[in-house]
Amino acid sequence: MNQQPIILILFLLLTATCFGQDADSLILSANKLTGEAQVAAFEKIGLHFYNQNFTIKAKEYFKKSLQAAEAINDTLGQMNALKELLRTAYHKEDSVALSMEYAGRLEELSVEKNDKLMQAYVLHHYGRANKENLDKSIQWLKRALKIYEDLDKKKSASIVYRELGNALLDTKPSEAFMYFQKHFQLAKELDNQEDIHLARSNISSALIAMKQYEDAREFCTRNIEIAEKANDPDFLAYNYLLIGISYKKEKNYSKAIEYAMKGKEICEANDLMDKKQYTYQLLKEIYNERGNYTEAFEFFAKEKQMEAALEKEKAVMEINRINAEHELEKRMQEIEAFKKITYYRNLAKNAGLVLLGIIAFVL
Repeated sequence: MNQQPIILILFLLLTATCFGQDADSLILSANKLTGEAQVAAFEKIGLHFYNQNFTIKAKEYFKKSLQAAEAINDTLGQMNALKELLRTAYHKEDSVALSMEYAGRLEELSVEKNDKLMQAYVLHHYGRANKENLDKSIQWLKRALKIYEDLDKKKSASIVYRELGNALLDTKPSEAFMYFQKHFQLAKELDNQEDIHLARSNISSALIAMKQYEDAREFCTRNIEIAEKANDPDFLAYNYLLIGISYKKEKNYSKAIEYAMKGKEICEANDLMDKKQYTYQLLKEIYNERGNYTEAFEFFAKEKQMEAALEKEKAVMEINRINAEHELEKRMQEIEAFKKITYYRNLAKNAGLVLLGIIAFVL
């Protein structure tokens, strides 16, 4: 009887029930496995580190998973590992070039294996990562969407609906509006409140881009009611800002300032860093267009202060991440050193027992 599937199932069950434990025990277990069980185990460990933002260790174990899969010609294991390496390069390391390299290898294997879902993932990545050719990006996203829809992958389709809407908003707002509506409908079906709120805001943005300002304000007003009931200050502030933008587009600067200021109060009261920067930028533009240059300069200064604060916060988070990675690496090295010491102690102990046995036999 083949023991590997049983070992794999046991390992996955152990991982599911003990996922909150340190990765040390998982690593010790994985090193004892072979074949597909080890491929899956290394991937699970990589995901554990990925979710904890330990990028270096995540890459290390995704690469181990890839190498183990290559050694036994496990195509599915290779594709899964390449997908995670791609994800790590793009989302954690901000390296589009490296993510594209992994995407190319993944594309070859997915075509060879005729794995439609992996092909869709690659197309999706090409679409979102390509910042130079918008038309090509949209084509890739639409091809990925078609496969997701055919395979009934609703979560993935929902993401692409939103991304297509964003990509088309400036050039084809009516088409963007259609995709935002589809995102909204699917978000409701999946009961994802965060996505529902995001989709509603995006629909308002599309209405503004379509110059349907009154409809946009009516939709934003409804969004504000929903945000107040849900106690969602981010959603609430953004819709006040959108109403401000709609009035700015109509050159009704008094109303634009009124609603932008309401958004500003919510942003500052709840310390919504990114929204504060956006708010100050909007108020700067409104006052500048109105000819109130003193007020425009005041909000320009605030915008730049917020920009600097966000950059500082990002730098601090990166330093903390690097320090955490360093501490983790030290701990892993200590574990390896302890394992070696234990091994040699056991070796010496066993050698001593053998020697005593020989002496006893001779006597």
